[in-house]
Amino acid sequence: MNIILLGDCHLRASSPEGRIDNFLETQLRKWDFILEFAQKNNAIILQAGDLFHNPTPSYSLINEFIEKVLNLQNQPFMLVVQGQHDMMMRSNDRKRTALGLLENLDFIYVANNKPFSISHGWEVYGVGFGEDY
Repeated sequence: MNIILLGDCHLRASSPEGRIDNFLETQLRKWDFILEFAQKNNAIILQAGDLFHNPTPSYSLINEFIEKVLNLQNQPFMLVVQGQHDMMMRSNDRKRTALGLLENLDFIYVANNKPFSISHGWEVYGVGFGEDY
């Protein structure tokens, strides 16, 4: 089993102060690499919090992310831990967040304090910001 471990991606449509590149394109190229690498190596993706920079990023960013995953022949499994930037007002209710949307569309699985079996007896727990473990 192969695992790609990421953390603090902070996907966002706007450029952070000091960036001189096209930040959105740079992020999307990185995700192209990650998704293709996962597909070629039969790897799952573990994202350890703050997939997004805020809970409601632009529709264009979410759409681009979804299109990238849909364009793959074999979508990699993504297990995501909810970070504080993924949360709406520090609430665990994901109904109005991008993370919740991707979870409802079965693009990602949001880890929690219950074991999630990934392979051969390996279990992953993902305790997000402010959650009890």
